[in-house]
Amino acid sequence: MPSIAELDAAVALVMDLQYDEARPRLADLVDRFDAVGDREHAAEALFWLSYCYEKTGNLDQAGVFYGEVVRRYPETPAAEQARQRQVHLTATPVP
Repeated sequence: MPSIAELDAAVALVMDLQYDEARPRLADLVDRFDAVGDREHAAEALFWLSYCYEKTGNLDQAGVFYGEVVRRYPETPAAEQARQRQVHLTATPVP
């Protein structure tokens, strides 16, 4: 059974800019929260996984994962955050 403490620890790695260490933990948590039907925490883990990809410059993968948050978990707070990050990724800077 996944725990909120595990999710908090993975997010703490993200906050410490340890994206490569956080990614596998977050991916595992997405699957484990999904397996027990905890959609809100699965969505949160997937959002942070997407964010890791964004911050390490893999914008295509980040966009795919943000889209997955929105598609799979549309009713969650993480889906709204993912929508905002998608807009940020596709925004064209104004000269």
